[in-house]
Amino acid sequence: NTPMYYGKNIITPIEPKPASIFVSFFKKAVLNAIGLATEGMEKSFERNLWQERREPFFISFALHSDNEDEQILEAEAFAKLAIFHKPNFKAPFGIQWNDSCGNTRKPGQISKADFLRKILDILGTIGVPIVIKVNTSMPIETAVEVESHPALDGWVSSNAIAWDLVPVEDRIRYFGSEISPLEKRWDRKLFYFFGRKI
Repeated sequence: NTPMYYGKNIITPIEPKPASIFVSFFKKAVLNAIGLATEGMEKSFERNLWQERREPFFISFALHSDNEDEQILEAEAFAKLAIFHKPNFKAPFGIQWNDSCGNTRKPGQISKADFLRKILDILGTIGVPIVIKVNTSMPIETAVEVESHPALDGWVSSNAIAWDLVPVEDRIRYFGSEISPLEKRWDRKLFYFFGRKI
């Protein structure tokens, strides 16, 4: 996760040029492995910044556990927090459930569509607009299966593609190697960390 600074009225990355971002300027390609570390939803609600906003906005929410049962518990805990704090909001808000990152869900016992519906059942209890943020690798058939869910108000699609899904020829064309430059950078950091020469 990218280290963050938490001020009274601001949350911002500490590093001006995070090591988790690689830019191939002349090839017009960017690679990142950014996880924006936060204080957690409980602290975020307690800061009262969201409640004081005057314009409509969305709260971005992601599940982080490794299995479906834990993720369902996470969603339930978030929904309870949101319902508890909802009367204090001065502006309308919605929830953007971020399911677009590669680490937001590992394959489990139920289908992707059934999992999306389970989480929507939970988030729907908050009583605000819900949109799901997905990436370009999500099958359109899954979206069609889920689109009629009564709690779902829309979709957001990022242009993010997981490194493993990038064709080898494009990896070489844009980044000069089959191996991610971020992985190489991380390996060098580990060598330095353990006092070993590259």
